[in-house]
Amino acid sequence: MKKVTISPPPMFYWFIFFCYLLSIISLTPLSFKYYPVVIWLTMFFVSAFLVWLSFVKNRKGHSRSPTKSSLYKTIIFLCCVHALTFFVGCFCYRYRFHGSIEYSVIFFLAALISLGVATYFYLDFIGEEGRYFNKISAFIIKSSWVVLSFGAYFFSRSIFMTATDMPYDQVVTKSSVLGYAFLLYSFIYINLSIFLILWLSLLSKVTKSRTGRGKIYSSYVIFVPCILFWIMASGAYGLNSSNVMKLIFNVTIPMDSRDTFFCHDTYMKVNAFPEAVYMKVGESDYRLAIPIRYEYKFIRLKCSDFPPYYSLNSVKVESDLKYSRVSRVFYNLITDLESLSSGR
Repeated sequence: MKKVTISPPPMFYWFIFFCYLLSIISLTPLSFKYYPVVIWLTMFFVSAFLVWLSFVKNRKGHSRSPTKSSLYKTIIFLCCVHALTFFVGCFCYRYRFHGSIEYSVIFFLAALISLGVATYFYLDFIGEEGRYFNKISAFIIKSSWVVLSFGAYFFSRSIFMTATDMPYDQVVTKSSVLGYAFLLYSFIYINLSIFLILWLSLLSKVTKSRTGRGKIYSSYVIFVPCILFWIMASGAYGLNSSNVMKLIFNVTIPMDSRDTFFCHDTYMKVNAFPEAVYMKVGESDYRLAIPIRYEYKFIRLKCSDFPPYYSLNSVKVESDLKYSRVSRVFYNLITDLESLSSGR
């Protein structure tokens, strides 16, 4: 039986590649020291594309197997939509139209949805192998969700306990702990799903036969956008993991706190921090959460019997203690030098 390999047109790969290249340029800050290298690489690939385009235009007698499957064309179209919306989302995020990131979030969601639908259609297109992939995915999820969910929860809880210096029993059901654990849990399974799709797309050969003529459809139609999206998403999360944590805290901490605290038989506020919120830890014990540039600074608040009827102590980690000790040594040294100079 004669076999014909059918793949997307080369323009499809160029389009996906340039959309992601422009996305990288949009997300790269101008202060980045390798920004000129990024621009140079962009110019190089643009020149290579123009040379290739001229070569294809002047070449005679070239032939390519046509793509007649409507579902395969739909997959190609959705992957192009994914790459384009992803670039537009990066562009909107970079320039912050109207001072918000709502547009970038909308386009990022559109990019994720279009890639998800394209992947769903691809699994349906490859038939038996797609059903086998679904069985493997279901088995992995059933056998690992308990371990992964508890691992993500304990990791999130330890981060929150370190940041707030709160006891274990007070952070078990905090929205911040559950929100960050869900984010980690989702990120793990998204990476696992993309890895399985990439593995399947490399190994599978989609063959459709009609009247003695077999057609092998290229799996790179889904492999290329998936691996580029995986690289971009993993890199962006790795570089902005602390910012993601701050975003989760900004959304969830107000759910676990109130705008006053109760001391000396009355509800009070710390006037020095009017935007602060208060998380109750125990009787006469609170955590003062102060929003500072999309980040929260935590302070221990204890009720007392003397005005102003509360005491404040900053929550510190080991690095803060080292810095405090170094500062104290320098302070003592300067004080001793001043006393010696005044004694003369």
